[in-house]
Amino acid sequence: MALFHDKSKTLADYLLADPLWIFVGGKVTAKNEANVDTVSDIQAIIKFVARFVANTDKETVGFIDKFLTQSDGLFDNRTQPIFANAFPYLHKKWKTNDAENVYRDVLKQVFNAEARGILHIVHIKGGINEIGLRIGAEEGNWFGVINVGDASKLHSMCEESVQTGALPNCITTDDSYTKSLFDAINKKGSTVNLLIGAKKFTEGWSSWRVSAMGLMNVGRSEGSEIIQLFGRGVRLRGYDFTLKRSNHIPGIKHPEYVEQLETLNVFGIRSNYMKEFEEYLEEEGVGEDQVKIITLPVIKRLQSPSLKVIKPSATLTPFKKACKPELAHQTDDMYGRVMLNWYPKIQFKTSGASRAYALDTELNEAVFAKKHLAFLILKRSILK
Repeated sequence: MALFHDKSKTLADYLLADPLWIFVGGKVTAKNEANVDTVSDIQAIIKFVARFVANTDKETVGFIDKFLTQSDGLFDNRTQPIFANAFPYLHKKWKTNDAENVYRDVLKQVFNAEARGILHIVHIKGGINEIGLRIGAEEGNWFGVINVGDASKLHSMCEESVQTGALPNCITTDDSYTKSLFDAINKKGSTVNLLIGAKKFTEGWSSWRVSAMGLMNVGRSEGSEIIQLFGRGVRLRGYDFTLKRSNHIPGIKHPEYVEQLETLNVFGIRSNYMKEFEEYLEEEGVGEDQVKIITLPVIKRLQSPSLKVIKPSATLTPFKKACKPELAHQTDDMYGRVMLNWYPKIQFKTSGASRAYALDTELNEAVFAKKHLAFLILKRSILK
């Protein structure tokens, strides 16, 4: 998001949309024993957001510091840091001791807040069936929306969790006047940067904005639904609306870091879940090189593909290999006088037609002498 706003003018021709982060949970109201607090997946996501913006005892700043210094302790199977080469623009923009500044920038750009605060979980009534998220009590300062099938039940569960202390740093309220935040996500001026939900928007919803996707307990048994969910991510209009990423548009010097905004970042909770999902992708052949090149004997010299031509018989000798005609002796009836007039003409155009008249000049006659004929190849001149 920082890259998008910093380089908006440079990247204008690529028609990139304001990045949107979506977080999808497997269970909306049913408790999931896979979660530490045995809460629903959507509640676990809300708790994570509230914990981040609270920055209690500078916990969030500490996490950011570990990311900037690459000391987060997250390694792949080759003992290499997972985020070593990720997000190069952020590492260029921020120094390793800028964790505090990064935290404030995230609050401003993602959560529309100038400082840390309490997460307000607001049930938007009036038949909309949505839950709005904002930092602080300022109305209209929405940064997120929860779009689920039973928002009323989910809000009641959150209200109960707030009262029992299971959802710290949160307040639950109601709003009867705000219009749908979900419907306005694709509209210009939308302040929503985070969309939370379940499988409800895996079908029948499209957006140019989705650039980051968080998955919690989704994809273990859904099969093709998870692939369909991936289809929500990074639908690009592309340079000059080519619907292509920059690395597939040759002949143009593309701006630096544009590929970062053309990449869908997918994060899954729990490594065992991601492993099962990777195995599913391998079974379906996703990521494999399935391109087959078929060479067709196409004649490219025809101007129009719809032009119908006569196919010569296969028994005919190819034109280039056919016998060339040879000149025989000139017959008597071929003797005659050929006139070639290269004198200039005056042309003019009227409303009726175009006409040409020769100049009123006496034509000069001349005959080639031997010295002229010595420079001519008569056989080639006649054939040409």
